[in-house]
Amino acid sequence: MKTNRIFAIARVLGAAAMMALALAACQPQEVSDTAAGVSRAEAHAICSTWALARNTKNLDLLDQIVAPDVVIHDPFSPVPITSLEQAKLQFMGGHAAFPDFSMRFDHIWVDGDHVIARWTITGTHEGPFGDLPATGKTMSVPGMSVMKITDGMIVEEATYFDLLSTFRKMGARLVVPEAS
Repeated sequence: MKTNRIFAIARVLGAAAMMALALAACQPQEVSDTAAGVSRAEAHAICSTWALARNTKNLDLLDQIVAPDVVIHDPFSPVPITSLEQAKLQFMGGHAAFPDFSMRFDHIWVDGDHVIARWTITGTHEGPFGDLPATGKTMSVPGMSVMKITDGMIVEEATYFDLLSTFRKMGARLVVPEAS
């Protein structure tokens, strides 16, 4: 019986300690406007320039914010894109498929030398997109990008969006290959 009381007290003390840690973790923390190199203002300027370049199809604006030897990981590309020129070629293909392409940044976070951005792109599928011919369907695709910034330039980016759902919105069907 005494052992049961000791375990009960230990459980209560353990729960109290966990509660104190949880409350401490939830307290507001001091956050600097400049987080180890990338300020919020700089992050917003980079994303604004990115959206302006894509929405106006003036891809030369990207020269201001993207390093020439950038590495971009994109679900639509089977291998990493390893230069700004390669990225521009891919973007031009996207603009050919979606002439009314529009991008907006919905939320931007800064963490050290990284910018994390949630975005939405919209457009009407009027040209080939990969192997999929034009469908005329208008679509909206949410996604995220994680960008590493060095000296005010994007040096690496990882883009995340649901490629399968994107193709399905355009009418593509997943066909499972037959077992061999």
